[in-house]
Amino acid sequence: MELFTNGDKVNFVDENNVFVGYDLGSRCCEHAGWCVLLNEDDFEKLTSLDVLSQPTNFDGWQFDITYQRSIEKDLDDIDDKDVFAVQFRMTKENKEQFLILFNAHNGYYDHGFVVKNEDEVIHKGRL
Repeated sequence: MELFTNGDKVNFVDENNVFVGYDLGSRCCEHAGWCVLLNEDDFEKLTSLDVLSQPTNFDGWQFDITYQRSIEKDLDDIDDKDVFAVQFRMTKENKEQFLILFNAHNGYYDHGFVVKNEDEVIHKGRL
């Protein structure tokens, strides 16, 4: 898998040509980002967005196009904002990890994402 960034866009493309793209462009009072976590329920356990990591090496990882999970939660460190997230499963040999796209906002600002397998849109939405 390769990670590409271009301005406010982040894109992930695996060796099967599965593409995940996310628009990080800030418009005001939101906190959009992405991270990778090792367990399916790790995002729900977070109490701060400051602890999230963004790895740069994705060699050998592939998306599981059958898995997408939406998450909505409150975090103590984000005043008057909810966190909206979508989670995608990645596999490599017998291991798994989860790409999380997230946005913390007060309901007025959102960021688009898309998942494609070749030219077929698998998932599309806004956080």
